Amino acid sequence: MTETGMRRQVTEPESSGTRPRRRAPLPGPVTIALTTWLLGTAAALTLVAWADSNPFHMNGHLAPLGAGGLLALGAATAAAVLATLNTRYPKVAAVVDRMGGYREVVCAAGAGLFASWMALLLAAALNGTPHGFAGLVGDMGRMVALTTKMADSPWSADGIVGGLPSEYPLLYPLLAGGAANLLGEPAWTIVGRAEVIATSLSMVITYLMWRRLVSPIAALAIAASLLAVFGDPRKPYEVVTLAMLVPWALATFCDPPRGRYRWWAAGIVGGLMVATYQGFLMYAAPGLAVLLVLAVRRGGDLKAALLRYAGVAAVAFAVASFYLVPYLWRTLTQGGGQRVSDLYVANALTENWLPFTEITPIGLLELTGLAGLVLFSGTVWWARPMLVIVIGTYVYRLVGLVSFLTSGHTMFSHYTVKVVGVTLAAAGVLTLMEVGPRLVAFVSRHAVPRRVGAAALVVFLLWTGYRYWEWAMPTGEQRNTAAPIAGGQRTLGTDYATLAHSEPLPFGGLPRFAPETRFRGYFPAGPVVEEVRARLGKDARPTTLSYDERLFSYYPWPGYVPPDRMATNTLARWDDREAELRRLAAVDDPQEFARRSEATRFGRIDVFVLKNQDGAWRFREVAFRPEQFRSSAFDVVHLANATVVAIRIS
Repeated sequence: MTETGMRRQVTEPESSGTRPRRRAPLPGPVTIALTTWLLGTAAALTLVAWADSNPFHMNGHLAPLGAGGLLALGAATAAAVLATLNTRYPKVAAVVDRMGGYREVVCAAGAGLFASWMALLLAAALNGTPHGFAGLVGDMGRMVALTTKMADSPWSADGIVGGLPSEYPLLYPLLAGGAANLLGEPAWTIVGRAEVIATSLSMVITYLMWRRLVSPIAALAIAASLLAVFGDPRKPYEVVTLAMLVPWALATFCDPPRGRYRWWAAGIVGGLMVATYQGFLMYAAPGLAVLLVLAVRRGGDLKAALLRYAGVAAVAFAVASFYLVPYLWRTLTQGGGQRVSDLYVANALTENWLPFTEITPIGLLELTGLAGLVLFSGTVWWARPMLVIVIGTYVYRLVGLVSFLTSGHTMFSHYTVKVVGVTLAAAGVLTLMEVGPRLVAFVSRHAVPRRVGAAALVVFLLWTGYRYWEWAMPTGEQRNTAAPIAGGQRTLGTDYATLAHSEPLPFGGLPRFAPETRFRGYFPAGPVVEEVRARLGKDARPTTLSYDERLFSYYPWPGYVPPDRMATNTLARWDDREAELRRLAAVDDPQEFARRSEATRFGRIDVFVLKNQDGAWRFREVAFRPEQFRSSAFDVVHLANATVVAIRIS
């Protein structure tokens, strides 16, 4: 009997007239993976804080790579020692078997260790800045604003516009905001740490969800492939839900060897996905609908099948109700709003239609997966449903293309490439597990050595980790020139760590290791709030029109309308609010302006934070005039970077 994971039968000696001694329970793969990740991540974050290295300097830049190499060497040594003990000592073998077997233990621990190294890498990349990846640029500024709102109150609220429920899923910002309250720190300083922890946790979640369906080695390889396809630490909520999508679909609608999810378990996982990021469910919806129909037809008992999936939907809705109910109620009772967010035209609309044609290791893996889905669609249980998901996702992208060409609405169809990539990469791993040993044996005319698969997995993990290190660490120019890292390896738009270090602080200044080139202008969010509180009181929460949404990232004030039209809550009715501002800007009399701005169609505006430019005070293209604020109703303050603050005082 070998150590390859086969279960040994270990019996207690029988004794007449006595009950057999009950064995103490031992940790299984779930406990091993999560415990390893928790302990490893705690150690990693402590090490980064202790070292306090500058990520732009050579030593700080290389430190995560060196730590990863040492961790890999230590893990390989521990695995070899355990293999020897497992072979030579029956008592050790009995314990290992009770924990699931040698491969189970090693792969579960490996998933936890790799994930904890990810935490070390990402924390090292952000060391020295309180901001998360990409700072407060674009979507990340709005996610920080939503986190700030959730820290202020756990009830559904838009990150900027006051009085509206959130259109964006709330679970991630709710947890991050709750952590900020527990730690007693401002929410905007917590987001970077939340990104580190959630992104690394996605590796463990991927492993555990796939382990229920496939072998330990395959599950670990698939978890690493997720990181290679989409491991963007700016958006860990997307990474986590993308990790869950395919294994959830297979375990909910198909018949894997270990059985489907119970209806309530499938509903809980589905509800968590909706509450975290519902987009990938939407992009895969055509394929999921086909899988649902096939599952109902395959079940035989139509009533039982319908009850099962109705139960799944009901539980999912209940789990996500804290997010869904406020938004749906507002939509049904006060109209559907104006959907403008998917008018944004991303470059990805023309890119990556066929990611499996790229001549890269991950592209070749995806091509292998596509071939496997086609070849095994009638013989292997996972092939046909995964092929249906891929085809259904392309159907969604095609519908999105037609929508864009006819109406300008993209339906966010450029995101579909992530679903396709992750599904094909997972299929590539499963295809290699299916045909790899036979192919090698056929070519070499010899039996495949037992450890070839493990060696291939180690190489893939090392390659994935190295590429992720290249991608995650900052490369911007460093003002302190002691052994700097040369810039230019990536465009600034994708150097998210450098953007985190380049984001100015709310009261001015930059993070400790900020590069010499300041990529963002300073917005005086802190002084704005100080001036307002000096006049309205320290607990004031005025409805504010601000030309820069960073104000709402730092402070949970209600906004009148966001400056970015294409990132606006549908219920905010951005076009109507902007039209109201244009009408307001046309008012000449200061007294009339004060009266109308206090009673617009969408409520009062208490504070105007405008950009002084070309003789006008501007909110985007809307130009107000200084004369409009020359009444006793407003007190005007001029701050840094041509920022003008008009505060309603009466």
